[in-house]
Amino acid sequence: ASPTTGTPVPTNGTPVPTTGTPVPTTTTAPESPPPPAQLIGASHKVCQLTGEMDRASNPPQPTVNQTATRWGLTGTDNGSSFEYGGRLWFLFGNSAPTPTFGGQSNLSNQPVRRPGDSDSMAYSTNTTIDGCVQLNFIPDAIGAFTRPTVTKTAGQAPVTLRVNEVPIAGVSEGGAMYVVFGTDNFASNPPGQAGHPAGGPTRSVMTVAVDRASTLQFRYLYDVSTRPDGKFTFVAMADDGAGYVDFWGTDAGGAQYRHSAPYFARKRSDTIGQAGGMEYFTGLDQDGRPTFSASESAAVPLFSDTPQNCAGELSAEWNTFINRWIMLYNCADNTPANPRGIYMRVARQPWGPWSAPTTVFATQEGMCSFIHRAVTPTEPQCATLSTPDSIGGEG
Repeated sequence: ASPTTGTPVPTNGTPVPTTGTPVPTTTTAPESPPPPAQLIGASHKVCQLTGEMDRASNPPQPTVNQTATRWGLTGTDNGSSFEYGGRLWFLFGNSAPTPTFGGQSNLSNQPVRRPGDSDSMAYSTNTTIDGCVQLNFIPDAIGAFTRPTVTKTAGQAPVTLRVNEVPIAGVSEGGAMYVVFGTDNFASNPPGQAGHPAGGPTRSVMTVAVDRASTLQFRYLYDVSTRPDGKFTFVAMADDGAGYVDFWGTDAGGAQYRHSAPYFARKRSDTIGQAGGMEYFTGLDQDGRPTFSASESAAVPLFSDTPQNCAGELSAEWNTFINRWIMLYNCADNTPANPRGIYMRVARQPWGPWSAPTTVFATQEGMCSFIHRAVTPTEPQCATLSTPDSIGGEG
């Protein structure tokens, strides 16, 4: 889930009015990291968004959204969210279709979809989570969920959306929906072999929705990040209210999947639809002011995790309740202080300095309860979640 969005603060810590007053981009003195967030109680599951039955309930209960019978969708992965057009949109990857829907094949739709490499998008008009968030999908020709696609022009490299090639992050600018997709995941899609869950995309691309997202057709605009210097193959995006779209990224392709430190960059919001103009954070000068470079290879890590860097998928937003930027990311490190799970860090500025991590959700609390375990030679599928109408998996 993405943290609550809101109004950024300038570098002196005074909240910016909601009229859109720009946020200063320099600081007058170095800032120390804010203290770790103090948690009261623990995070807990609110509801199951996708699937037909919530099998973590005892006894199992029908989900609010009944996505199998209503939309031909048994389960999903990922689920980053953003606001566009008065709606909260969710980006789901690796979405599993039901074999049939409404008496017709749900696998021969155009484009053809397979259980491992279909994606989906949904929106909600709910303004509270009371009773769960109700999802709506864009229907295809048979009434099942529409799979997003990316079109290109002649001479551009194709944007494949196979296993673990998914919509990653979105932002609304100038009345248009911009979505970053991850593609070129060769580890998960070896030539001539079946796809498997290892690895992440090695290229991220910026796209814009055609027809205001009514068809989920997206037009390729430019590459955001690619090898060999790519540090933004997974990204989070947020409008900072000061004329910039902020990017937090990880080098998550190939063997670096979920073994990266995070990086920061920004781009003028009025140029989001054009290639170029990215400013990559290179650290603070002696007066505590952020410095930037036009070269992605010059970007420096925002922080490191112990015992090893572990960031892959991530989200970052301004939170109005604590007046801080919040970053959430999935970390496989497992220490006494921070068990494996979703780590949270907070900062006064989007580039930091960032607090020490706090585990806000431990993987073990949900594994085989409402989170699928990745199937490996030593770990079978969860016996309690072995039916196709369970929630999509962590692996």
